[in-house]
Amino acid sequence: MLSAEEEIRRLEGDLSGSPTPEMLFNVAFTASDPTGVLERVRDAILSIVHLSTSEIEEEASRPKRLPSWLVVSFAPEQTEEEVANWLAWWRSLGNDARAGAEEAKGWTLPDWLYWMTPGERAWAWWDAALTSPTSATITVEADGWPTPIGALRWLIKAAGAEVVSNP
Repeated sequence: MLSAEEEIRRLEGDLSGSPTPEMLFNVAFTASDPTGVLERVRDAILSIVHLSTSEIEEEASRPKRLPSWLVVSFAPEQTEEEVANWLAWWRSLGNDARAGAEEAKGWTLPDWLYWMTPGERAWAWWDAALTSPTSATITVEADGWPTPIGALRWLIKAAGAEVVSNP
């Protein structure tokens, strides 16, 4: 897996020097402004990729380094009772409806940051490319597949993507 320094270098556009990893996969998306989505996603990842776990935990309570567009995109935190009610409702759904319900619920700032901490994030930015005037792909390195990329998918949507798909 890429080191934080290598990932930052690649996020900043320097694609030289790293041997091609064994496990790469693309997350594709459509958007009216895919270039803007890529810039916002890069900006968000760059804002935290170099932080330690303790710095990310601080960010969860008082965001200072995250872009403002991202901070306002998070779902509000729920009380224990709200969480229990939502979970009971979610469990009553069929398997097909559960994924849609989770996506519609959104992510809270602490939950998203948890999956972006160095010990939990099982992927690293490798590259990105426009594939048409309304679509692009983000290529990530992963330890294996399947890998938890829900936080990345949510980030891409929050950055302005309309549809996000992955392998």
